[in-house]
Amino acid sequence: MGRLSPLWAEPQFPTCLIGQSRLRFRAQQQITGRADVAVLGSGISFGRFSEAPWPELLARRSGLQLRNLAVPQTGPEAWVQDDDLMALAARSSLQLVEVPSCLRVSNRFWQLHPRRSDRIVRVLPGLISLYPELDLAEVVFAGHLLRLLESICPRRFDLIRDAAEQAWLDRMNGLLAELPGPVVLLWLHFPQPRALSPGADLVQALRSKVRAVVEVKVTPDRDAAGPAVHFPDAASHSRIAERLSHLSDLI
Repeated sequence: MGRLSPLWAEPQFPTCLIGQSRLRFRAQQQITGRADVAVLGSGISFGRFSEAPWPELLARRSGLQLRNLAVPQTGPEAWVQDDDLMALAARSSLQLVEVPSCLRVSNRFWQLHPRRSDRIVRVLPGLISLYPELDLAEVVFAGHLLRLLESICPRRFDLIRDAAEQAWLDRMNGLLAELPGPVVLLWLHFPQPRALSPGADLVQALRSKVRAVVEVKVTPDRDAAGPAVHFPDAASHSRIAERLSHLSDLI
């Protein structure tokens, strides 16, 4: 008998390698030359739990040649460290960046895996000093650590938030400096709070360095269970594609 999977088990979509990058992207029509749009993002733009993610819908509706370089569990730190991904992104007339969580970069309290920005590879001395009562030996995932730290002491957690936001701003500025542009930021708003989502002040600090910021309200699938509830439903992907239908005017 086959092994049973939980009801919320994540669907597996075909992936591909593009160029010499070590990251695996969602399977797509290969563009051999210059693309109209390159997408940098994480799980939402990759299309976790989505049969037709917004980059695919946008390409269909607009006729734009779109290279989807989104990879689940990554952020600006992972993107910039992958020279081949950045070279692929540069071979486009416009780069569209899904605004990432502040949790997706290393900061003065912990260091993340170079290609899996959800995994902590090293806890730094500053965090050990700030939370001396906590055994961090078995903490692997950044999201788990975040919830743990906030539950122990919200006051000390404010220092964690400040460090994460400053590191995020530094990495995003570094990313924008590496991209040839023009760059458009896709800022998605969920009805429920998401772990260390960047606030308006952080996004505002980047506005002078990008062509546009496109904000879209999205909703999760109300019938979903497990981790799928943290990702947009099909209607949201369609709405994102519709809001981005004017991209050809910015190229």
